[in-house]
Amino acid sequence: MHVLIYLHHPAHFYLFKHTIRKLKADGHRLTLIATKKDVLEDLLRKEGLEYRNFLPHGRKDNKWSIALGLLKQDLRLVAQCLRDRPDLMIGTSTEICHVGWLLRIPNIFVNEDDAAIVPLVDKLAHPFAKHLLAPEVCVTGRPGKTITYAGNHELAYLHPELFTPDPA
Repeated sequence: MHVLIYLHHPAHFYLFKHTIRKLKADGHRLTLIATKKDVLEDLLRKEGLEYRNFLPHGRKDNKWSIALGLLKQDLRLVAQCLRDRPDLMIGTSTEICHVGWLLRIPNIFVNEDDAAIVPLVDKLAHPFAKHLLAPEVCVTGRPGKTITYAGNHELAYLHPELFTPDPA
């Protein structure tokens, strides 16, 4: 299976790190997409992971820059998916929802915020997502497409079976 994973933030690297390892170990083909955000690219390089950066210059924190960045990333993801045709897209980025809906590629939008807390994400991503993956305490407002789990994002990388604290 060809899986595309879209990472927008360093925390998302940790969220998906073990999933990426498991998928690779099981022989799946992976495409990793990232954006310039804090130390995200440093983490990917340190882990020895190949990725494509769809927003290499980052963006400013204003509405116009956010809208333009979203459009650029949507267009770049459409081109990537037409070229590589992944079987599944997973991530925390609204772009996978838009492009998945447009190209009929199943997608899983991973979220940990209530729709009322992030209404823009609710409007931009949730209607286009095939599935929403969220902690069971999260209210997505879309029960028919939400898959819930007992836990939170941080358990994906801080679970005692996966994480050993540095005693120093």
